[in-house]
Amino acid sequence: MILLLLACAPKETNVAPEITETPFLDGAEVEIGPKGQDFYVIAEDDDGDELTFTWVLSDGPVEGEDIVGREGSQVTLAWDPALDGQTLGCVVHDETHQVSIQWTLRVTEDSG
Repeated sequence: MILLLLACAPKETNVAPEITETPFLDGAEVEIGPKGQDFYVIAEDDDGDELTFTWVLSDGPVEGEDIVGREGSQVTLAWDPALDGQTLGCVVHDETHQVSIQWTLRVTEDSG
C-alpha cells in the first residue's frame, strides 16, 4: 500500500529559465560601428532559482556585468575588426537547465 502511494505522488519538476528581453532577435546579424555595441539579456525562472549568465565569443569568454535591479546581464563590445564574423552568445543557467541566445557580429568601417 505504501509503495502505491509513493508511485502516485506528484514529481517535483524544475523548469528551464526563459529569456524575456534582448535588444536583438536570436540569430540576428548585429553591426558594431565605431561607437561599439551594447548587448543585454533579461531572463526569469518560474522556480525562483538563481540564474547565472555566461557570455561567449567565438574565440573565448567575455566578462558580462549584472544589470542592477533586474535578473539580467550586459556586455559592451568595442569596435574591433577582429570581431567581424564572430558569434556572441549568452547562456542562462539555473540549477539544472540552460537556455541560450546568439548573434553574428558584423563590424562596419571606422569612419575616422
